Amino acid sequence: MHSHCTPGATGAAAQPKAFAYNVLIQAFARKGDTARVERWLSNALAAGIQINPMTYSGAVNAFMKAGKLEEADGWLVHMAQQKIPLPLTAAMGSPDQLATAWTKAGQPQRAAAVYKLVDDTRRAGGERGPGKRAPAQY
Repeated sequence: MHSHCTPGATGAAAQPKAFAYNVLIQAFARKGDTARVERWLSNALAAGIQINPMTYSGAVNAFMKAGKLEEADGWLVHMAQQKIPLPLTAAMGSPDQLATAWTKAGQPQRAAAVYKLVDDTRRAGGERGPGKRAPAQY
C-alpha cells in the first residue's frame, strides 16, 4: 500500500488522499447522491482529511436540492464551527440559499438562525460571510 493510501498520513503524503476525497464527494454532490456525500464526508473527517470549502458548499447544495434542509443546515453549521469559509451570497450552497429554502419551507425562524450563524461567525473571528471573498484555497 502506498503512503498516500495510509490512514492518518500527513504532509505531502496526505495531499493526494485529500484531493481524492474532495473530488469524490464533489462528484456525488453533483449527482445528488446525498447518502454517499454524507458517508464520504463523515469518513474523510474521521480520517482527519482536510475537506475544502468548495466541497462543503457542493454538499450543502446537494442536500438543499434534495429537500434535506436539516442536513444542509448541519453541514453549514459544521463549516462555521470549523472556521471554514462560508460560500458567497450567490454561490451554490450559500447561507442565503439555505435561508431562502427554509423560508419557502414555511420555517422563517430557521432562515433567521442561518443569518444569525453568519453574523456570529463574522464577529467571532473575522470569518468571511456572504459578500466577502476568501483567499483562493482550491
